[in-house]
Amino acid sequence: MRLMGLTPLGRRLFSPTKMSRVLFVLLRLGAVLALLYAAPGVAANNSACPLFLLFTTQRSGSTWTCQNLDAQPHIACGKKRQRKNEHMGNMTISEMMIHYSPSVWQKKSRIARQTIPWAMWVADANKAFEILREENCGPEGVPGQMAIGFKLMYDQVPDHLVPNFLRFVVHHNITMLHLVREAVILSLASHSQTSVAHSNNASFVAKLRYKKWAPRSKEKAAAMIKREESLNMDWRRLLLFNPWIKYRYVSYEQLAGPLKEFYLKELVHATGATVDGFVMAPETGLVRLHEPTCSERVEEYDKFSKLLEGTQSAAACAMLEGRPHTSAPQPPDPLSSCC
Repeated sequence: MRLMGLTPLGRRLFSPTKMSRVLFVLLRLGAVLALLYAAPGVAANNSACPLFLLFTTQRSGSTWTCQNLDAQPHIACGKKRQRKNEHMGNMTISEMMIHYSPSVWQKKSRIARQTIPWAMWVADANKAFEILREENCGPEGVPGQMAIGFKLMYDQVPDHLVPNFLRFVVHHNITMLHLVREAVILSLASHSQTSVAHSNNASFVAKLRYKKWAPRSKEKAAAMIKREESLNMDWRRLLLFNPWIKYRYVSYEQLAGPLKEFYLKELVHATGATVDGFVMAPETGLVRLHEPTCSERVEEYDKFSKLLEGTQSAAACAMLEGRPHTSAPQPPDPLSSCC
């Protein structure tokens, strides 16, 4: 067996001709263990608090999900709000890297987004986690007791920094909670229908008025939906098939469905926090801004749905309508017919 990672001198010293076979096996085992512990999957996070990121897109239900995580006695999702907000009250500030969103960055920075240095991005990410440590962990704590994290949007990680970001996640042993709103069509509808993303002010929400979403071109909207689904899948592949990343996927439709408590409990356990009990965020929290189904939100959805056949959005919309897909998946053609 060749000892990968050792210098030529090291390989000569480990040669069985220089020592007894038993001693050789023991030393070889020690070398392998040393290489494993030097691998990038070894945690660099020495904090008493496990770290997590709620990784997602805008209008995905992430604020509601973060609110439910934050309601747990041993989880902090976002930093404490210093002053009361008109729409959100005293809820935490869960999106701590929002200044890297393209629309915000364009308005506030003179640096081209594609040239953002890694040193700048990682300093801000470390600062966000440090704020959460100071608020929740204290100088000393019991390992695994309090998990801390925040929301991070796909577009808050510039494309050219993605490899560095993945190494950062591995190096600090950060759990990635990947939240996807599979009914992408409803995310697009939300962007068009209201200027307020969320509110816990029921009186304010009651005054909102909006029409069903009616895109000018259903074909272009369907193409955009498919691109968003492809982006979700690309990120899922990147995270799921990295052997060093702790990864958990969940869809907003699962969290909003009849088994929401089951899926929320799974997320709570995935953070690494001590779980003494489970708490659903109070119903007096966020107020629903829109109807829950695609036919209630989208003009002529029955016609639109024909352009979405076979997509995640179509399946998610069917589930939200109370008629989940039940037909058997179609098997591929036999290999003999194509190869």
